[in-house]
Formats: sequence, structure tokens, C-alpha cells
Amino acid sequence: MKIGPDEGSSEAPLLPRLERFRPRGSRQEALFRTSRPSKQTIKSHVSHVVLDTKTWDRSVAFHLGQSDLVKSYVRNDHLDFTIDYEFNGSQHTYMPDFLVKL
Repeated sequence: MKIGPDEGSSEAPLLPRLERFRPRGSRQEALFRTSRPSKQTIKSHVSHVVLDTKTWDRSVAFHLGQSDLVKSYVRNDHLDFTIDYEFNGSQHTYMPDFLVKL
């Protein structure tokens, strides 16, 4: 399944929006404290992955770190990366758990 604009009605594509009031940031700004468990990362510019669930998040981080297909990844925790989309005439926002560069 492909997510895209309704080409039959000449609808413009919806694009992801990265912090629309501050479009550029840096990894130095990704400093925050948490009491949740975390795991050190291998292929990320952020040093640790915060684990909301010990099994699923840990498993995803492990496989992303081990995969030859993955160049880098980051957990979308405190990054607020969202993807706006329309479904059945209603606007929605999707916030992925991880951002992965293949």
C-alpha cells in the first residue's frame, strides 16, 4: 500500500513537518533526562535509546543496530517528528516510534 495524494483530484502531497517553528536543530539540543530504562546505541547520533517497553523497543533497537541495511536510526523520543495525513476526509497525525535511514 502506498500513501500519497489523491491524484484524481489534483491534490497536493502532504509532506512531513520537522518542528515547523524551528526547522533546523542539532544533536547538542537532544539532551534530556529520563527515569525510564535505556540502551546504548550503535548506529545513532543520539547515545541512548529510551525503552518504553523492555521487549519491543529493545528488540527494535537491537535489530536496527545489527542490520546491514540500516545506516543510522534514532528513537522519536522528544524529537516530535510527525507525518500529517488525510484518511476518509479527516486530518490525522502519525508519530513514528523510530526514524531510520536505509
